[in-house]
Amino acid sequence: MIIWRGWGALGVIFVLIGAAVFIGIGTAIGSDLLITLWLGLGLLVGGAAAAVLGWYMNVTRPAQKTEEWVTERTTQLQQVVQAGQFQVAPGIAPPSSIAEAQSQADQLVATEREQMHKSLRNRHTIYYVPMQWIGAVGAIIGIVLVVVGLIG
Repeated sequence: MIIWRGWGALGVIFVLIGAAVFIGIGTAIGSDLLITLWLGLGLLVGGAAAAVLGWYMNVTRPAQKTEEWVTERTTQLQQVVQAGQFQVAPGIAPPSSIAEAQSQADQLVATEREQMHKSLRNRHTIYYVPMQWIGAVGAIIGIVLVVVGLIG
């Protein structure tokens, strides 16, 4: 049974496709002696592609989405603070001034921002390993095989 979340399986698929394509190129050229080199190049290219896509999907894009959300949430809370209707939560005493309300709103946004960022980050995994790390491992194995192929 394979366990993945989001597009995490693409990490393995990219590595396998890279290996298959470069092995095909190597056999088409007819260099059976350098099959390790071609396999290494395929793993390196597939792993690098998976690592870059994984980094974008698991790190860069969540950071962008978090900042967009923070901007919207800050604007929303600013309107509530300016209207004098801000309250952190039901049952908690309302702020006594606009400055106190602004401070509480800023603190609320900071707390929500951290929670939002954690929930959006590393959503694309396979066996709970983020896609960028699967690609990095594939690329490292590819580098080792390239070196072995050049030496041997």
